[in-house]
Amino acid sequence: VWQKTKDIFGKNQDNKPSIPLTRITVAPLLKGIMNCGVCGSRMIPTYTNKQGKRYRYYLCSYKAVGNNDSCSVGRISAVEAENLVTNQILGLLKKPEFIVNTISQSAGKISESVVINSFKQIEKVWDELFPIEQARIVSLLVKDITFNPNGLNIRIFKEGLHSLSNELND
Repeated sequence: VWQKTKDIFGKNQDNKPSIPLTRITVAPLLKGIMNCGVCGSRMIPTYTNKQGKRYRYYLCSYKAVGNNDSCSVGRISAVEAENLVTNQILGLLKKPEFIVNTISQSAGKISESVVINSFKQIEKVWDELFPIEQARIVSLLVKDITFNPNGLNIRIFKEGLHSLSNELND
């Protein structure tokens, strides 16, 4: 019985493409940390396809299920929101205070010049990270994001900066 079961599972694994369990194929960078500034609900990641092109965005969850038709936020382009947040985070990581803190915590494990040069090239390093790692760093640093019709309000975890600095030294 064991061998027959194993053979059946083996056959099913061969030549059969795996089907994703969700519609989202890339880890949304701001999932779980962005809120609607008008009604206070979570902004959920989703997408639509038009003429073969995928458009990703974050959608007010109350508006999505029809609970709040008066919410004026609706949805925001995921690319725009993620770029704004990423630019803020990279700017934060370039600040001299963060670099000095990282150098002081390295306690001779990493040379000062290596730390400084790494942070000077932070955009290049960021672009080379896997999306899941980018999302992990964002969730480590960002407490929450509130999206209003007039912009984004990003709140940073001070403790997250220290945790990230410690990770960089390990």
